[in-house]
Amino acid sequence: MASTSTSTPTSYAGRLRARRKACSNNSTNPNQNVCVQRVAAYFGTSDDVRYLHTMSDLVTSVRKRYTVRSRMSAFGSSVRSVGALRKKAAKVAAAAVSDTGAKVNVVGFIVGVPGHVLMLDASGNTVVDTAPRKRDRRAVDGVYIVYRARH
Repeated sequence: MASTSTSTPTSYAGRLRARRKACSNNSTNPNQNVCVQRVAAYFGTSDDVRYLHTMSDLVTSVRKRYTVRSRMSAFGSSVRSVGALRKKAAKVAAAAVSDTGAKVNVVGFIVGVPGHVLMLDASGNTVVDTAPRKRDRRAVDGVYIVYRARH
């Protein structure tokens, strides 16, 4: 059976990844979008995975060295913007416990907004944001807490 080589991927996932590479905002490495890559670089995990385009790619990368858990429900339905999330971040970080119930060292929060991702520290201050805002009213799509368990 002869092997056929085509330049376009045939699977849906392959076509989607090719589209993300074509639309990447990173001219030096189209496999990684700039905002996602900068957050992963903050954690030292940008070289641990090949692709960094989506929140899922970022969470996979950061999980190589840290514990990452979704915390959208911990902020409640009243938190719809990044500005409102900042105000509650310290309270959620102080209440964070691991799956075993032990207190954890919260590194910060990965926040997804439409078409962008940013990093807040445990107090709610911006650590990484490639598109900063003075008054941040961007809608929050997802929040992940990043921590290391205390020994």
